[in-house]
Amino acid sequence: MQKLTAERRGANRKRRASDRGPAVIALPAQCLLPAIRGLHELLSPHLEAAAVMLDVSALQRIDTGSMQLIAAFALDRARAGRALERHGDSPAWDEAVRLLGMNSILPAQPHSPPQPHQRPMP
Repeated sequence: MQKLTAERRGANRKRRASDRGPAVIALPAQCLLPAIRGLHELLSPHLEAAAVMLDVSALQRIDTGSMQLIAAFALDRARAGRALERHGDSPAWDEAVRLLGMNSILPAQPHSPPQPHQRPMP
């Protein structure tokens, strides 16, 4: 009985989290190999989230190891049918995605909300 209740609470938490919109993962200014364990801990809880937005706006430096970890995160989500969107501008992110040829894996362009349909003036 107690296990069943805990399972229900977990399901309710997941449902409430998805109702609030995408989980936002804000990358720090520097994502470098010495801190890769921290990056892994930042990403891991969101692997199964319904929607995730990666905020790269503070990112100033990122190395290949960190990009590989984020790419693996994105690929795991894609295999499960879950998207990863990007938010914010970061020349460091854009350059890393381009140099490493990860355009098909990682979101290169920031997510912008859909614009409302505008009717032409008569």
